Amino acid sequence: MSVDERILRELERDAGPPPADADLERVLASSVVLGRRRRVARRAVVAVAFAAAALALAIVAPNVLRSEAPDRAPAGTPSPVTPNPLVGSYATAYFSDVTATSRFGILGVQRMTLRADGTGTVQGPDGPPATFTYELDGSEVIVSLWSDTRCRGLPYGRYGFARSLDGRTRFNAIADPCAARRWFFGIGHGHEWDSVGGVRQ
Repeated sequence: MSVDERILRELERDAGPPPADADLERVLASSVVLGRRRRVARRAVVAVAFAAAALALAIVAPNVLRSEAPDRAPAGTPSPVTPNPLVGSYATAYFSDVTATSRFGILGVQRMTLRADGTGTVQGPDGPPATFTYELDGSEVIVSLWSDTRCRGLPYGRYGFARSLDGRTRFNAIADPCAARRWFFGIGHGHEWDSVGGVRQ
């Protein structure tokens, strides 16, 4: 045996037998499992981070919105109700008025009551009272007086109104095709109605 052959054989003996196929598969399987565990751990960390961010947002956002929102009345607190400025009783008179008497049959003291529920009555010296409805629209009022008699078939009347310091209320026609109603509310008596004391509803 030559020197080269002897050296080669000793090197092969020192290196030991080559690894078996089973050992190689075990090493590869271990590497695959380790890689999967790392991916699962990475996903878990990301999920925990997102959950923490969502929880922080849920806690902080309502406080931020509440601080930026305008002041509101506490829940359950009723909103203040604006009083109806027309609620009350009024009176005016037609005497020796040829137009009111001959055309509309209006004569003598006329009393008008406006209630908070949006209904009203007009009562003259004779005959039953006339009932009607009214509706406030800002500084205007829409009335249905005589919609089934003198103003039958015509739209309701729209009037502006203002109250003076001495308790008189003035109605000014804005849009009313019924001549009798326009005359009754203003034209026939200088546009003013006297408030009747002690009869406010």
